[in-house]
Amino acid sequence: MIRHCVLFRWLPDTTDEQVDEIAKLLVDYVGTLEGVVSYRLGHDIGVSDGTYDFAVVGDFESRDAYVAYRDSPRHIEIVKGIVTPLLADRASVQFEID
Repeated sequence: MIRHCVLFRWLPDTTDEQVDEIAKLLVDYVGTLEGVVSYRLGHDIGVSDGTYDFAVVGDFESRDAYVAYRDSPRHIEIVKGIVTPLLADRASVQFEID
């Protein structure tokens, strides 16, 4: 199984409503895919300094399932069209889990 973790830091003028719309689009998109075991996302709760603003953690049955998610035209459309214009910084990692 592959775990995909992404952290986002938004530009200062980004609103919670914009981020909530991104979250809805991602959840709706993931609901159309096979091979997604778990998909969680959310706003940072603000209890520690120096954190990112938002996180996505997805578990995929296989590398192929993750790559299908990542490379789908719908995912690319969401990322390039909506996420990237609001993005100050992003970090991600994918790793195998049992």
